[in-house]
Amino acid sequence: MKYEIVDEFGGVPEGFRYEIKDTPEAEKEWRTLLSSFATEFREFTSDGLKDFEFADWHYERRSVFACLYNEKFYNERFLQRVRQILENQRRECFAKFECFDSSKQLLGRFMVFKDKVIFNRLSEQTGLLRKLVDAGRTTIGNDGSH
Repeated sequence: MKYEIVDEFGGVPEGFRYEIKDTPEAEKEWRTLLSSFATEFREFTSDGLKDFEFADWHYERRSVFACLYNEKFYNERFLQRVRQILENQRRECFAKFECFDSSKQLLGRFMVFKDKVIFNRLSEQTGLLRKLVDAGRTTIGNDGSH
């Protein structure tokens, strides 16, 4: 697994690989992906006092886009669990997260792919990255370097 920190965060590398059309079949596939995430992380809730919430639409990308509000997500097992969800899908997909602390302060953003994770610079500055990745045993590249 490769880890990168980038200053220009947001663009999806090889985004064409994840494109879907706005059709009932694509929506069903996208909802299945969201359901896979919710099932894997069933100890958290997206109802009432939300631990996380999904984007309201797929925006023509085969992806999970979620805002995380419970700091218990932020541990070394989280990325492994997300990668497993991605691996179990029939088609190429990725996950994008916006992470917040208990006071709703933004801690950072990152995207998970099957072969790499891309963090924004804020994730490094707030310590979110260190919670998710064992930096002592892992090489993390800056701006796309490995």
